Amino acid sequence: MRAETIEQLVCPYTGGSLTVRVVAQSGDGDIEYGLVGSESFDFPIVAGVLLLGLGKGYGGHEEGLAPYVALQAAAIDHLRHRDVEGLLWWMSKHCPLVHRLAIGTFADYRAFATELHARTVRLEAAVLAVDADSGVLGDLGVRRRLTRGLPAAIAGGVHRRLSAVRASLAARRARREPETVLAQNFYAQRFYSPRAAATTLQLAHLPVGQRVLSLCGGHGMFENILALSGRMPQRLVCVDGQLVNLLAVRRFVTPAADPVCLDVQFDLPFADGAFDAVFSSTCLPEIPAQAHVVREAVRVTAATGWTLFDSLWALDSGVLRCDPYRPYRYLQNFLPRAADYRTVIDRWTGDRSAGYAFSRDPGAQLSGPIWAFDEAEIEAELSAATDTELNALVIDRDRFAGFVPADHDWMPGALSVSPAYRSAPGAATLLRRRAEFAEMNAVFASLDFPGLPERVELDTPPAPGSWAGLFAAGVLAALPPDYDVARGPLPH
Repeated sequence: MRAETIEQLVCPYTGGSLTVRVVAQSGDGDIEYGLVGSESFDFPIVAGVLLLGLGKGYGGHEEGLAPYVALQAAAIDHLRHRDVEGLLWWMSKHCPLVHRLAIGTFADYRAFATELHARTVRLEAAVLAVDADSGVLGDLGVRRRLTRGLPAAIAGGVHRRLSAVRASLAARRARREPETVLAQNFYAQRFYSPRAAATTLQLAHLPVGQRVLSLCGGHGMFENILALSGRMPQRLVCVDGQLVNLLAVRRFVTPAADPVCLDVQFDLPFADGAFDAVFSSTCLPEIPAQAHVVREAVRVTAATGWTLFDSLWALDSGVLRCDPYRPYRYLQNFLPRAADYRTVIDRWTGDRSAGYAFSRDPGAQLSGPIWAFDEAEIEAELSAATDTELNALVIDRDRFAGFVPADHDWMPGALSVSPAYRSAPGAATLLRRRAEFAEMNAVFASLDFPGLPERVELDTPPAPGSWAGLFAAGVLAALPPDYDVARGPLPH
């Protein structure tokens, strides 16, 4: 976390300034451990992440991975004495996954994602078993079967033990068969799914500028695109409500980001127009205060820049507003249809305009921007929905810097064979689709995506004009450099 970035922030709770009060450890211009003060509180920096939130507020299993308030309290206590070693010891005992990310012991992203999945399986199972005590939330099917033959108190105990055993077996399977498990992992798929390719090709037509905000970016799909394509801005700030996500971005995608852990239902800690570009993907439907997030994202975007809400989904994707089996958040204010986000976005964008486009085959992005801004175009786009995920681009049409010609020259030096493929034995240039990707699911690809080809013969080297097409087809992918250290380079 750079000191100059901190000095440009404002306290999200009082509106006052933030200043660096303690630097316990720094390197290469970044503060790795320290304290940042406002008029009301001292916020710790842990492994380069500013913990600006004051409470968790997001639900789910993450508290078991990173007990946020306890970590914040421990960090304040240790860092006021510049005791980084003591804080790391505390983290190793109480949040070992965070500790391993902080000290960099994971060999690659694949190893981290596998461990994250294994731990998540255990934590979610425990949450679902405990919450079933209420009779309306949690793992109700198992609990109801147990209570048919056992007293309620005994059934609860049996349920907890049974859930722990099942979760332990699932965690062992994850570590034994990581490729199979990660094929269905949302965060891992974000780096190589056709949806990610469509977003990447869509972003190629947008000017990045020098001040960029990634809002609730998960494990860093957007940051990875910026890094690989050579479009890294002078200032890249990442805001997310989950500490593990931000640490993953710093470790596996780019250490150049300034990460801030904050519940985005509070005001963003930035001045009006602080960024040339604000990118938010998949997260808006997950946040109860959706209108507030839209207002804040637009507020901190310069008039010459753009705000992109990517992959907005709703009830027509199959999710439920009240889902007893969804411990991340059981009750969620989802909209009826993705198309209904037009009303929400238009309501809170002020004097700016929003363009809309449903997700579609990534190849459609190669010819140029596909946004519908005029009323007739918007109506046609929304009435002929090809998918259940909508994208919205907010700009000031009078002052927007304008779209740019797409440049894909970065691809030959940065793309890898997608994890959806394996090289055929004895033929590195012959790729075969893995069985797990024979059928596309809605999370992995747009509904009208034609599907991954079963067999691909790569030219050696691939022809200069073929890279973007292979990327759009899902054969090649923009993976972080440390996605899997055992993967060989693209055959040349």
